[in-house]
Amino acid sequence: AVATKQVETHVLSLLEALRDSGLENSTAVVFTSDHGFALGEGGHVGKRAVDEASTHVPLVIRCPWCSRPPRSVFVPVSLQAVYRTVA
Repeated sequence: AVATKQVETHVLSLLEALRDSGLENSTAVVFTSDHGFALGEGGHVGKRAVDEASTHVPLVIRCPWCSRPPRSVFVPVSLQAVYRTVA
């Protein structure tokens, strides 16, 4: 929970800096992460097991010029396609 709060604080700082500098409407923000270590989830430690929890990563895109309304997607996406999506 502490790490999540820390990430939230830094992302909010970034968004505020974009707003304060006048770049908010001309900058795409992409937030993602790696899988990290299992740290005991599902009885696994490390990245030796492939299960559903170990294959999911966050992906949040804020794109002011994209025409689609905000939405959640519950199907697998490839991080390799992120650049083509926002470029």
